[in-house]
Amino acid sequence: GRTGEGDPGFTPTGFKLITSDSTSATFEWDSIDPQQVQGNFTGIKIIFWPEEDENESNENELETGNIVRLRRHSVLRRSTGEVSTSQTNVYGEKRSVIVAPNKKSATIFGLQPNSINYAQIAVMNGQNDGTPTDPISFRTKEGVPTPVRNLEAYPMNGRNERESAIVAIRWDQPRHYNGRLTGYSVEICSINADGLMEQRERCPIRKTQPGERFLRISNLENDSKYRFIVYGNTNAGRGDPNSKDVMTLPEDIKFFRKFCYRKHE
Repeated sequence: GRTGEGDPGFTPTGFKLITSDSTSATFEWDSIDPQQVQGNFTGIKIIFWPEEDENESNENELETGNIVRLRRHSVLRRSTGEVSTSQTNVYGEKRSVIVAPNKKSATIFGLQPNSINYAQIAVMNGQNDGTPTDPISFRTKEGVPTPVRNLEAYPMNGRNERESAIVAIRWDQPRHYNGRLTGYSVEICSINADGLMEQRERCPIRKTQPGERFLRISNLENDSKYRFIVYGNTNAGRGDPNSKDVMTLPEDIKFFRKFCYRKHE
């Protein structure tokens, strides 16, 4: 029978991180002499994985069911990348990328922002992987939050005669902060009769604290359409926006309600 190639019998040296941003990292290592690798030296495998759920807790606001979604997300991500392993261990999903034997550096993509990750490399022959290098750890940079969820906006009556049209807005936190949340921004944009929104740079902005997810916006125009654009912020910048369009109440509704209240007094 045919004999196998056995263990490559070689572990690369000089493996180190060169640079990383919020979703990628670049590594380099010492040049590998094919003569030192037993069998047919076919490539170099970069193995990497996150510290489990490093960025998932969102300040302990993780709801049940997120873990299932996270698993599904990582499986989808794995199936679309240049990946050859799918083993799971206590550290989270292990993924790998294979590069040519003559390469001395490579970049990996699809990392979670603001998370601790581990990476190591091993040589490959036609049948086996060699003993990998010791893992190195690194933290990706902050990214921006994913969109706020369950955004709602609804028109309200004023508390007194001095208040014109009012809209109340509430939302749930983003699924991923991707960094340290510094607060939320709400842009208040008017929409004209033709359905065109005013230039976004001219929209007034209201800010809230990280734990504040409700705003009551007063003194808007009656019987007018507005678009409210809401997003979270980190030190890396503003997150992906979510928006809702709302028509404020006509002025006669306000007067009608006051008339009703007076009659019942």
